[in-house]
Amino acid sequence: MEEVLQIASLKFHKNETQKEAILDNFIRKNDTEKIKFAVEYLIQNSRFPKITHQSKDALKAKDKISEANTMMAKNVSFKKVLETYTEAIAFAPVGSKELGLAYANRSALLCNAKYYEDSLKDINRTLQLRYPDKLKAALFIRRAKNLLGIDPSMRPEVTEAIQNAQNYVGLADPISRPRLQESLDLLRILKKPLDPPAKKWDDRKFLPKTPCGNSKILRVSDGIAIKYSEEFGRHIVATRDIDAGEPIMVHKSYVAVLATQHLYSYCWNCSKRAWTAVPCAHCVNIVFCSEVCRDKAWQDYHDLECSIVTSLAANIILPVDVMALRITIKAFKEMKSINGLKTKIGILDGLTDPITKSFSEGVFNDTKYASVGTLMRRSETQYQFEHTLRCACLLYYLASATEIFGRKIYDFKALLHNQSALFMGGLIFRHFEIILTNATGIFSNDDEGKNFAKGGQLISFQSLFNHSCDPNGYLYTSGDMNAIIAFDTIKAGQQIFLNYGIGYTEWPTYVRREKLLRTHKFLCNCEACKNDWGPDFYMLPIGELPLSPTIKNQLNIIKKESYNYRFPLSFDMIDDKSPNNIENILSTLFEILNSYRVFLNEPCQETHTLKISLTKIYNALSR
Repeated sequence: MEEVLQIASLKFHKNETQKEAILDNFIRKNDTEKIKFAVEYLIQNSRFPKITHQSKDALKAKDKISEANTMMAKNVSFKKVLETYTEAIAFAPVGSKELGLAYANRSALLCNAKYYEDSLKDINRTLQLRYPDKLKAALFIRRAKNLLGIDPSMRPEVTEAIQNAQNYVGLADPISRPRLQESLDLLRILKKPLDPPAKKWDDRKFLPKTPCGNSKILRVSDGIAIKYSEEFGRHIVATRDIDAGEPIMVHKSYVAVLATQHLYSYCWNCSKRAWTAVPCAHCVNIVFCSEVCRDKAWQDYHDLECSIVTSLAANIILPVDVMALRITIKAFKEMKSINGLKTKIGILDGLTDPITKSFSEGVFNDTKYASVGTLMRRSETQYQFEHTLRCACLLYYLASATEIFGRKIYDFKALLHNQSALFMGGLIFRHFEIILTNATGIFSNDDEGKNFAKGGQLISFQSLFNHSCDPNGYLYTSGDMNAIIAFDTIKAGQQIFLNYGIGYTEWPTYVRREKLLRTHKFLCNCEACKNDWGPDFYMLPIGELPLSPTIKNQLNIIKKESYNYRFPLSFDMIDDKSPNNIENILSTLFEILNSYRVFLNEPCQETHTLKISLTKIYNALSR
């Protein structure tokens, strides 16, 4: 216990050498020992984590429905009203009249906004619940409107909806009956089509087709391989020439977690926008875009995570905590028991080949735990003890909210004597550090085009790509689906680089190097840094390059083909933003870039602006 007291008093130490010695002794412990130490510290300081239970609440749901109704009457933004109705749905008890009312009212919002198919989904859900007969006439009128909005012809299902509405008009309150009857009569003699359906942006349209054919890595190009060197560690190289625009990888995130402020707007499972979200049957803090995602999440991880989410939300725990916990749950499910997981960890830790240690059954499979559990982890001395305290709390949430250890453990002190629990706590900490080292943010654009961080994710294969301030690869994310696309021609034997969020077009070299050294612990030596490229760097145009007249003539011919575009091109500069047109523009830009590279390997102003244009457009596509 003396060590605990030393750590506890660290902030009062003035002797930096003594501080470092105490922390160094702590860091030498293995993961399980660190978690045991953290539990002892929390006990010694009477800092016991508490599991928070927040159940479904009909009154809270009713209040949220009323709040959303008021907002709708005051013309508050569609997004905010939608989120408030969805929060009501999350709090409403399963099968309750409040759940039916929330679905019904949200269907009205969606219908008014011309999201007819989404409105129909909520109407169908409402009719499966306890919904008052006196309100059903309005519901069936809305169903008829949605059907006519999708297709203005008077089809049998429209006639049926109108007849059902007529059957319930007599049950409505006397004040509402005349208005309902008038709406019905107008539907029967509809003289002009309703407004066409609102168009929703579908950023999955821009995901390339999943590549295949690689015998060693699933769902990646057949033109790449994992290599290892002392200088670069594990990294990705081209095994053949790769054209700009070619997909290199299409993988689903191993874990993806939303930030707290987006829990009622996006799907907890796939991170897509949840227009007609459905709730978990038990917890109140998250929603799913569909019943399919809800059931998939329950099967894969949420059955064990569900009772913990409330505590995490109540304590404003960051995505890194949830991701660390979820990786642990997914690993446990894959190995089917704690003993099986112990065996697997022992095997992985005993493997020495830096490439094949992450393989499962002879291939790199991004859906398997081996691809994640073997990722590099970076330990930061000054923060490691604090991180173990957070992981000890996560362990208690897991122990007290689930029966993963055979029974629920409510006594925090009992964790000290449960070896399985301490092992799992150590594993949570292992995953915590893996997340800190390898996770990336999920960035999207709102309806006004402003970029924001939606959450965090871990893509195991993406973690093997090294950084460049002038990358030749680009990571495109849509929900929990991710594609790496070649953003330049890549010759056989060349390394493929991604950007870690700090490119030379925005930041000078000294800032980039300082930030990368601080956050990723390496001194960047990419071409942009070696040559000191920055935002003000003058890239020579083709006309000023020391090239032969023949090659310059060929390059100028290519340049003329791109005169239709104003470079650097951005998404806002594109008038026709239909997906087909966007895809055509991207395809054209890649073709021009590939054409330049037939004659020119060195960077120039023209290729520079093409890559900037591609980056600007792709950055704007995720919603």
